[in-house]
Amino acid sequence: MTIQSQIQPPIQLSVNHMRVGWWIVAMAAAVVALGIFREIYIAEFGTGTFLKDLRHIALDSEHCIGAYFSSLLMVAGAVLMVVMSGADAPAGKWKNYWRVLAFIFVCLSIDESVSFHEVLIDPLRGAFGLSGILAFAWIIPAIACLVVMGLFYRRFVLAIRDPLRWQLVIAGTVFVFAAVGLEAVGGYFYTIGGFGAGSYIVTAIIEETLEITGLVILNLALLGELRRQNRVIEFVSA
Repeated sequence: MTIQSQIQPPIQLSVNHMRVGWWIVAMAAAVVALGIFREIYIAEFGTGTFLKDLRHIALDSEHCIGAYFSSLLMVAGAVLMVVMSGADAPAGKWKNYWRVLAFIFVCLSIDESVSFHEVLIDPLRGAFGLSGILAFAWIIPAIACLVVMGLFYRRFVLAIRDPLRWQLVIAGTVFVFAAVGLEAVGGYFYTIGGFGAGSYIVTAIIEETLEITGLVILNLALLGELRRQNRVIEFVSA
């Protein structure tokens, strides 16, 4: 008697580019709205209510919904970059640039979750007596890394066809302006008024909102390019 094994077909999950894009925008809006609500609530009622300080929905806080969502957006961007690296166009000879960029975004995602960069603040601040716009001293090595990346990726960016190129430039500009530029502004307000200063809180809200905005633009740009190329994103389980 011969027993034939039953071979199950692979499970396939296709991703609808437009639907995913709308979900990303909706979730980003919800995260930002919750963060703004938290600041308004704390300003009005303080932290003595049964809701306490609502830290978990704060935008300018570690290990919170905002940081978690940003981390997810970075991972999603990395996945889309890996998909782009396998495309015939515009990747081509630039596929390794996409893959390195994907790896960088995975590292950024990890840092967003566990805040490795903040370890640099106290040593650099103490060693060089930094304050004001350099109070959050991690931005110094961050700027150095950005310069190196800019030089390394200059030809890659110029090789990407429109509209993807300008969408990525806008996404990167918004994110870097917020993460580094507004972090410096926040450092100045922190120096003169501490974390509780209204000017610092407003700057922090704008900073985190723009960081999320930049990451949303990045993901939408990559999803849009894959849709223009008629690339179907599928996750297959054998």
